[in-house]
Amino acid sequence: MKKVIPFVILLLITGCVHYSPQFAPKSVITKIKAHTVSIATYYIMDYDTHSKFMNMDSHMIRVPIQTDGPKKAAAIIGSGTIIKDNHVVTVRHMFDNHYGVGFSNIYVFVPGLDHAVEADLVCKSEDGKFWDDYAVIKLREDVGLPGLRIGKTQPFIGDKVISSGSTGGFAFFSRFGCVTELQYHFRRGSDDILHLSPWEDFGYMVIYPGGPGDSGGSICNTKGELVGIMYCGLTNYSEEYVFANPLSLLHEFLEKSGLSHLR
Repeated sequence: MKKVIPFVILLLITGCVHYSPQFAPKSVITKIKAHTVSIATYYIMDYDTHSKFMNMDSHMIRVPIQTDGPKKAAAIIGSGTIIKDNHVVTVRHMFDNHYGVGFSNIYVFVPGLDHAVEADLVCKSEDGKFWDDYAVIKLREDVGLPGLRIGKTQPFIGDKVISSGSTGGFAFFSRFGCVTELQYHFRRGSDDILHLSPWEDFGYMVIYPGGPGDSGGSICNTKGELVGIMYCGLTNYSEEYVFANPLSLLHEFLEKSGLSHLR
């Protein structure tokens, strides 16, 4: 396994609606948007479990679904990116066995299609560590897209990047910014005082703004290559921040899963 060099980078967002020809070619931005999908993972459970499920302290969006009979249904909403051969790379936590309940169906919403596409889980990270949060699903239908290429090199400080996800689970957003360094953060201690402390062993990309539903969304360079996967978030003074891990971890996950050919 390759050693991950610790670093932290912050994506400063300069806009989420308009793009500039000087930022990236229109064709690149259009391609990234076309390959961004929204994913709904359905869970079937009893009424008591459903109540706990819907009140989980999590940044995932949980949507109640009407069903007939004694069971209740809910869906976790996230994002993903289409890569080669109708595969989609996203995050593991959409498919975890929440409260002992396994998911029943995966539906993918592709921009431009008038129907949801069913998908199957191919693989997911096994150890459950927060920095190793990846999954790959495969669409049951050929959607006619070549797939975004996964980049080979981590973006450097100052590089322009584009993030894309289905924020809120109901709308797709592309955001434009650049990479910068963030080395420390404040942590509230047992004395209820904020202390300056170093990050953990692994570095992160930090995307601002973001929110529930962005999990699994993409971070791309100006060539349209995938260089990061958004995987978790936090709320700080009513602002949402979304985190992604170093590109090397995604490469390691695909290699361990026997999916290196998708890069």
